[in-house]
Amino acid sequence: ALHPKEIREVRVVAVAEDNYGRYWIRAGWKGVKADINEIQDIVDAFKTNYNIYQGCVDPNQGVLADLLGFELASGGSTGGRPTETRISLTNGLLDNRMLFFDTRGPLVREVWSSMRMLGREANARGELVYSRPLGDDLAQAVMYAIELLRGGGIYESPTLELGSTRMHYQRIPEDTGAI
Repeated sequence: ALHPKEIREVRVVAVAEDNYGRYWIRAGWKGVKADINEIQDIVDAFKTNYNIYQGCVDPNQGVLADLLGFELASGGSTGGRPTETRISLTNGLLDNRMLFFDTRGPLVREVWSSMRMLGREANARGELVYSRPLGDDLAQAVMYAIELLRGGGIYESPTLELGSTRMHYQRIPEDTGAI
């Protein structure tokens, strides 16, 4: 369990949805051995500056979710919605030119670099699995926000068409933002 006074590594990314349903990565922040007060200050600033009122936290950081009043992302090593689903949701936005990067925002270029490092590699059984450099969680923070925004709390499990890799999901439209 994480001690509420000090969280080892924290990544915060502000993602906002505009009136046209496009998503904008507005800002990022990285903290190492961050005090909960420092994290709260950053989150409060992002809420104010980018009109954000909800957030999603790594499934392994339940203490942080409780302290900030945010949702806990699904999955983690225990199951739930897999990382592959978050990647698919995020890639779908990129493929459809619905995810943008506000390069004037703090650390947004680093968020972009982090997302570019995502990849797949073969594991010991020859299966392709998701990989990223250790300690580089800005991309993961974006995907948690996308899961929250695209899922909107009402999530339809993706279905695969026979002979296809096209994913289908239902989204309840909202004009919202997330951290």
